[in-house]
Amino acid sequence: MERDQLFQRIADRLGRPMATTAPARAVRGVSETYANAPYGHDAGAVDRVTRFAAELDALGGHATIVETPAGASQALKDLLDTLAPNTIITWERKDFADFNIEWLWDDRHARSWVAENPKAEEASLRDAAERADIGLTLADAAIANTGTLMLWTTPQHARSVSLLPTAHIAIVRESQLVDRMGQALAKVTALAHGDVPSSVHFITGPSRSSDIENDLSIGVHGPAALYAILCRGC
Repeated sequence: MERDQLFQRIADRLGRPMATTAPARAVRGVSETYANAPYGHDAGAVDRVTRFAAELDALGGHATIVETPAGASQALKDLLDTLAPNTIITWERKDFADFNIEWLWDDRHARSWVAENPKAEEASLRDAAERADIGLTLADAAIANTGTLMLWTTPQHARSVSLLPTAHIAIVRESQLVDRMGQALAKVTALAHGDVPSSVHFITGPSRSSDIENDLSIGVHGPAALYAILCRGC
């Protein structure tokens, strides 16, 4: 059966003429109501930090709220003391300069994903990420309405660091919090052409998968645990 014949048969069954041109779209994107009030009321009344933390906790993640970069450093120390990881891999070391966590590499021997010679080191670093207990990243954006992290991939910010370790820890600045996904994606579209990342990842809680019988499994396609340290005023 030819394409037009198929569409004509569908139109006949629906009792209306077959469309020959695409319908006009008067509205694109999310509704005006959701765009203006993604929480069901005035977004200005919402504390994005506490909202993100509540949403992440509801998804099985773990959020810690701190007030300063020094507080983020201490929260990371406390968390690592609790988790007691043997191996840690991070995004490039210099990315964390604002948080004064040099002790992570100097004392706890974390490995940094270095981009100076990625071709030569990629296999070794990917293997280290696969074996790591903890992967530490920042975030490029975070969506308060859903408790979602957005990370994009660059030579310095390999997706292996957030994908392959047993647990993922992300330090999130309050300034990176937005209300909804469209605002997070706008950060990508605003980039110059040469700076567009090779991929963008949305992480909403620990990795979870369900088979055809709806049996929920945690950690099959990504980290089994997700921790976010939210820094107010950062």
